[in-house]
Amino acid sequence: MVNNFDGLDNAENAGGAPWFQIVLPGDVATIPDVILNSIGSAITLNGGATAFNMMATVGTVVWNEKTTDVDGVDVYSSALTWIIPKDRNDILTYAQSINKKGVIAIVRDANGDKRLMGTKEEPATFRRVTRKLGSTDGAERNEHQFEIV
Repeated sequence: MVNNFDGLDNAENAGGAPWFQIVLPGDVATIPDVILNSIGSAITLNGGATAFNMMATVGTVVWNEKTTDVDGVDVYSSALTWIIPKDRNDILTYAQSINKKGVIAIVRDANGDKRLMGTKEEPATFRRVTRKLGSTDGAERNEHQFEIV
């Protein structure tokens, strides 16, 4: 089920992430086999646990990825940043509760691959990067910028 074995920097149309899901590590029962940060099926959650779906403002998703050689194997580390409007209370309430905490995220990249960020043992970090209040003339928008590293 995994079609693209390249890192996101190498994918031809890796500029967007149509959706992503975030879950706390303690809510995860099992994670399927990971091949170059991609998973071919869903994570299994503990009974009663749920993943939170997020949609970024169109055109604001940015991937930064670097590759490190560890004993002849490429190890990817990624950072995903995105912006949401300041008036999205459903997202802001959840984001505040997990700010600066460890998470596991599944990000579907523009190639349709499900990228895994974080594990139960080594979770990724979720944080609010900036909060910007827009200008009264409408030239700047109200927004929050978040990242998962």
